Amino acid sequence: MRIWAGNKGAWTLRARDLLGEGKLAVTTEPDKPVKFEYKAGFQAQLDLEVEWSETGDTDLYIWVGLALQKDPPPEESEEDERDICEPPPP
Repeated sequence: MRIWAGNKGAWTLRARDLLGEGKLAVTTEPDKPVKFEYKAGFQAQLDLEVEWSETGDTDLYIWVGLALQKDPPPEESEEDERDICEPPPP
């Protein structure tokens, strides 16, 4: 996950899988990726709660990258590997 760089302040993110046991609790700043790995079952239902340290209202846009891991992971060069925190190109 990555908070858009145009917002200032600290962001507290709490996520949990309502169908599993996965949890994430982290405080981050804009434009800093929050990387985490979680192996869900066949289904997952993610609940996300966000707190902003600043007063006022803002729109929050979050990209959550998902990847399917195959065994063994494919060999990729550094050039071919896209940061999962970045949305894919249009």
